Amino acid sequence: MLQEVVGYFSHFEPQTQEYLYKVYALVGAQIRENVIAEFDSICKEHQVYEVLDHVSDRALISADGAGDHIHPEKVVKEVAVRRKLQEMEEVKRRLGLAQKENDSLEAQLKVLHLEIDNSQDQGSDNALYKKIQKANIELFKLLD
Repeated sequence: MLQEVVGYFSHFEPQTQEYLYKVYALVGAQIRENVIAEFDSICKEHQVYEVLDHVSDRALISADGAGDHIHPEKVVKEVAVRRKLQEMEEVKRRLGLAQKENDSLEAQLKVLHLEIDNSQDQGSDNALYKKIQKANIELFKLLD
């Protein structure tokens, strides 16, 4: 490999050629690491490892004679059900976060309404301060 790279840079001095080869090797190693990391990320995203583990477990059980004959349709259905359950959990998690954000926005809206009401009433500054303080307390309760 060194000779091949050196051949591309034959018009450079040997010391420069060696340096270029080292850079080439470092870039190649970094690309390899990036490809492996991207592959792992894609496999995790599509739950490939979980499916392979499940298939491997089923194959071991079948090989031991302790389990049923492996039916590919059954494995696919189990994986599909597991994936749907995970999707449902993710939707529930997102819904909970959205509800908390909604509660927070409602509390902020209450504070703004109190400020508007108070400015229209031309009431005392102390009354406005107390209303805002009360609304802030409600906001913090909602955020907990």
